[in-house]
Amino acid sequence: MTRLRLAVVSALIVVPLILAGCSKSSSATAPTGSASASVSAGLSASDYVVGVCGAFQDYVDSVKQRQSGFTPTGADIAAVKQSWLDFLDGMIQDTQTLVTKIEALGVPDVSDGQAAASTLKADFTTLQSDLQKLRDQSADLPTTSQASFTAAFRPLLQQFQTDLTGFGQDLNKFTGDELDAAFSAAPECASVSASSSP
Repeated sequence: MTRLRLAVVSALIVVPLILAGCSKSSSATAPTGSASASVSAGLSASDYVVGVCGAFQDYVDSVKQRQSGFTPTGADIAAVKQSWLDFLDGMIQDTQTLVTKIEALGVPDVSDGQAAASTLKADFTTLQSDLQKLRDQSADLPTTSQASFTAAFRPLLQQFQTDLTGFGQDLNKFTGDELDAAFSAAPECASVSASSSP
């Protein structure tokens, strides 16, 4: 699953890098549990990877759309804070939807298929939990002055980047040759690879 992981992580890292750039100019509760779903077994590597790519592409598109709605500048500090909170709320919701879609795909019929499916789902569930913690911390951002807001906001953006950069580390333990081959062969996954380019 190495290629798939790299595509997913690269696409997600684009978001904090853009937001980090926005934070410099800014100086002028969703559920965290995974939804229960019946898990089927025996999905081919190809069908599984196509399902994951489709679900992830929907996720990237949604996050990018929400990102475009984030307003990191302006004199109204409370409005900037609310825009950030709205972005995080939306991303938490999008991540939950992705977890549900991945869970519904079931298990690929490959060596270590159950472990690979469980790890992929668990990684996104952990990301969702990290985003919720960040959202909870962001609710306490001060709005008394731009200086105090910026000083408190920058570490949160750094944490956001750390959370997304650290995503998917557990996937490295699976060589996933069959899933990697299916990922490379699937036309449906080409857009995921393209969207992962910085």
